Amino acid sequence: MINFKWFIPVVLICSFFILLLIFRSDLIDIISRYQQNLLPANEIETLETRLNQVYDYENNGKSFSYTLIEFGSTKCAACKNMELVLEKIRTHFPDKVQVVFINVTDKSNKELVTYFGISIIPAQVILNRKGNEVFRHTGYISETELEKQFK
Repeated sequence: MINFKWFIPVVLICSFFILLLIFRSDLIDIISRYQQNLLPANEIETLETRLNQVYDYENNGKSFSYTLIEFGSTKCAACKNMELVLEKIRTHFPDKVQVVFINVTDKSNKELVTYFGISIIPAQVILNRKGNEVFRHTGYISETELEKQFK
C-alpha cells in the first residue's frame, strides 16, 4: 500500500511555488508600493525636485530623450551580466539615452532605491524626456528587448 502522509504537504508546497511564479510581478508591485510608502512626504518632494533637475531634459537643456536607470550591485551575477547590455545601449544610443547605474548597496543611494521601490535586483527603470517613468523591468533583460523601449 502507498503511504500518502507526505502527499498533501508536497502538493501544498508545490502549489505555493507555482503561485509565486504566476503572481511574481504582482508581488513585486505590492512590495515596491509598500517600500515607496516608507519615505516621509518631505523627502519625496526633495527627491522629486532633485530628479526633475537632473532628468527632466525639457527643462535642463540636455539633449537626451530617455534615462535608463539600472539598479544593481557590483557583487550580483545578473547585475554583472547587465553591465554588457548597458555598455551596448550607451554605444548604440549615445545622444538619445543617458545610462545611470545606482549601486543599491551604497548607503548614499538608499533614498533613491526606496523612492523607486526597488526590492529585487537587477532592476531597470526608464524615464522619458520629462523625467516620468515609462518602463520598469526586474531581472536580466536582453539588449534587444531593452532597445525596443527606445524606438
